[in-house]
This record gives sequence, C-alpha cells and structure tokens, in this order.
Amino acid sequence: MNTVDYWDVAAVIIPLIVIAAQLIFNYRHDKERDQKLHEWEDELARLQGRLERGCEYYRSALILLDDVTAKISFATEMIISRIDYEKLCSSYGQPVDEKKLSEYGEKYKLSLDHLLAIRGKIAATTSNEFLADFTQYTTYIASCMRNECEKEPGDHIDTHIVKIEETKFLIKIREEKISMQKDLFEGKSFDAIKD
Repeated sequence: MNTVDYWDVAAVIIPLIVIAAQLIFNYRHDKERDQKLHEWEDELARLQGRLERGCEYYRSALILLDDVTAKISFATEMIISRIDYEKLCSSYGQPVDEKKLSEYGEKYKLSLDHLLAIRGKIAATTSNEFLADFTQYTTYIASCMRNECEKEPGDHIDTHIVKIEETKFLIKIREEKISMQKDLFEGKSFDAIKD
C-alpha cells in the first residue's frame, strides 16, 4: 500500500470519526436538554399552581371586601337614621321613642357582629399575607365604628368606605395581573423552548 493509499484511507476514516464524535456529543447533549426541559416544565407547573392559588385569594378578597362595604354602609345608615330621628323629635318637641332608638342600636350592633364574623372567616380560611393584613384592617374599622356608636357619624366612616373601594381597585388590578401571568404560563409552548 503506497502513501497515496494511506491518505485515501485517512480521508475516509477521519470524517467518520468526527461524525461519530458529533453523534455521541449530540446524544449526550439531547439527554441533558431533555432533562433540563423536564425541570423547566415542573417549575412552570409549580408556578402555574401558585398563580392559580393567588387568583383565588384575590377573588375571595374582593368578595369579602364587597361584604364589608355593605355592612359598614348599613351600620352608617342606622347611625344616621337614629340621629335624624332624634333631631326630628327634638324639632317637633316630641319625646323620643326609646324602643325605636333601641332598634337602631340593635341593627347597628348586628352589622358590627357581621363585620367581625367576616374578619373571623378571613382568618380561618387563609394564611395569605394580604388577607392577614386585611383581617387587622377590618378589626380597626369595627373598633372605630364601635367607638363612634354614641357620637354623630363624621367623615371618618365615609373615609373607611373610600379606603375599601381603593383597596378593592388595587386588588382587582393585582388579580388581573396574576390572571395574565397565569394565561401566559398556560399558553407557553414547550416546543419553542426545545427549538
């Protein structure tokens, strides 16, 4: 076999060795990539679960805030009705019906009890940080209103309701943002990651 024959053999063997090495490298790389892809899929599934739970938390918060707003509005209405009644009796020089005043007070206290029950419901159903803060907030509202029971309702009650509406608006934005993130995760194409 002459020199030319060696070069001919080498010209065939060397590319085959290179191709074999590339195939081995690609096989190992594909296995690592598939393993990494599975890890990404698991992580995305965990994130999606967290987003779904987050959406549920904020939806629950909005429902509870609506309930709180209704209870505070009702309590405020009872206070104002009682005061208007007292003023009306005074302007006409008529005696105040204590039974009627008592009815206003009972309805007012009932609304506070409902408010505290909502607070208890929040505390019992979730450990979410925001809702835990909201628990303290409803306690604060109830104590403020209870302290004002024997006084004329000032702007403070309206302020509470405004704050609740603002909180509801912020929660709604956060809930929509989380929903968008969840939709993005659900629509994520793993084929795109593979490519």
